[in-house]
Amino acid sequence: MREGRKIVFIGQNDVGEPDSLSYAVMCVLDPSKIVGKTEASESRGFGQPLSPAETYVIRFPLSDMNIIWNTHAYVGGIKATEINNVKTNTLWVRGTYGAGGIGTGGNPTFEYIFDDNLKIIEVKYDSETLRLRQDFVSQGKLHGTFDQTYLENLKNGVRYWNGKEWQKEPTMVKH
Repeated sequence: MREGRKIVFIGQNDVGEPDSLSYAVMCVLDPSKIVGKTEASESRGFGQPLSPAETYVIRFPLSDMNIIWNTHAYVGGIKATEINNVKTNTLWVRGTYGAGGIGTGGNPTFEYIFDDNLKIIEVKYDSETLRLRQDFVSQGKLHGTFDQTYLENLKNGVRYWNGKEWQKEPTMVKH
């Protein structure tokens, strides 16, 4: 992702999801290929030709807390980082939860760390996310604990758009 100039869009995909929840997404564009009016291959239907500028589109999974609270996930930030002299990127997937009779409200956050090929290396959570999940567990709304299996499931739930369908393995958009 560091090679050459790229445009990165982060946020949420709320177009046509059958469960009405929004997934957090990141789109990477090659600015040298932005020409005229086009549309994204993952949200067809606007009557424009496909954009050749799309290089990566990544969708992050919903956590069990998103589903229990019926809330949207979004990418709340991204930054270039370095871990053990290896260039990485860190992205935060967040959800805003109001009290609504369940828990005490808050902003659970999952930190996704990925390499320059946009392969997810690791997923982490913060102390507020741990507290919110413990609230759910104590109320009987969720079961289990945050452990490596939980984080691996989030990591393995990341999907990459290949231009036609979502893939489990990192892939670029094919034009």
